[in-house]
Amino acid sequence: FSYKPSTGFHLGVYGSIPLSNKLSLNPELQYIKKQLSDDYFRLNYLELPVLFNYQVSNHFEFELGPSIGKEIYAKPYLPWWRSIAFKSYKEALDLGLIGGVKFKASDKISIVARYNYSFLPFVDYNFNNGPGTQIEQYELYNSSVQLSVMYKIK
Repeated sequence: FSYKPSTGFHLGVYGSIPLSNKLSLNPELQYIKKQLSDDYFRLNYLELPVLFNYQVSNHFEFELGPSIGKEIYAKPYLPWWRSIAFKSYKEALDLGLIGGVKFKASDKISIVARYNYSFLPFVDYNFNNGPGTQIEQYELYNSSVQLSVMYKIK
């Protein structure tokens, strides 16, 4: 089973708590739609990243921190999915690490590029090709690249 990356979207709010002249803590709340190409899986999450931002210059910041997410919708779109023992989607949590860079275009607008790596699988299943064959176990993990435009209200 192979898959190719696909495009989704995210929407959220954030805050910024200054810790020093160059360091701040930025909690966020995001709604994120993730899916594998060819519609193998469609997943929607509420995620709470808590990122440390380090200001390198007036226009650039580095971001790094943990993220925890709760899967709020999941649906497999596999022709053979009934033959696979999926774990419960309703209990699924996502725990990851985010790293990225932020470009401050103005006082109000920033452009952000991030990578999010998940430590927990969003699905695990066992697969058997038939009698006399070994049962294989597969785990699938979320990892994503996020491109965002942020608008500061205050």
